This record gives sequence, structure tokens and C-alpha cells, in this order.
Amino acid sequence: MNHWPAYIEVDLNQVRHNVKEIRRRIGPEVTLMLVVKVDAYGHGAPAVARAVLEAGAEQLGVACVDEAAALRVAGITCPILIVGLAFPKASVEIKPPASENAMLLTMNMAADQAA
Repeated sequence: MNHWPAYIEVDLNQVRHNVKEIRRRIGPEVTLMLVVKVDAYGHGAPAVARAVLEAGAEQLGVACVDEAAALRVAGITCPILIVGLAFPKASVEIKPPASENAMLLTMNMAADQAA
């Protein structure tokens, strides 16, 4: 099996541009969360997180507590949602994953408020 070296160059200005375009399209009333799990898919989570937050994202998503903690250590202070497993004793001021029941309750409350 041949393995070819891979190279990727991430243009954070383009990342910012893309987030600004998403923000423009969804409007200011929608909360924008960008997922930066697995080190922003290998692009460098702290740098990508800063770029997307500067461009208009309000929240970040990660796969696990360790990723969230690494962002906190890097100085990221926005809300962070763990979209993977979280353990009850792990606490670094991070939102726990939403359970199906909690999500349904939130959706019902939002629907009631909109009605």
C-alpha cells in the first residue's frame, strides 16, 4: 500500500469569511455553534476557535471533556457543548451533552413561547 504525504494549508481569513457568510445568511437571531472537535479536524482547535468566534460564532462544539478543557486552557471562554460522552465528575465549566429528553423539553418550551 502506497502512502502519500498530505499537506493542508488552512487560511483562517477564509474560515472567518465563511463564518461571516453563514452568519449573514442565518441572521443575528440564530445562535451559531461551530464544531472544532478532533483539533478542528486537524487544523488546530485554538486557532480555528478564535477565528470562528471573531467572525460571529457564539458557541463551540467538541467531542469530549479533554477537548473542551484544552480550549479553556487556550483562553477560550464561550459556551462549549460536548457532543460526545461526558462523565458526571468531569467539570471545567462546560455544558454537558443534551439528552434526548432535555432536547425535546427545550423544543417544546420554544414552541410554546413562539405560539
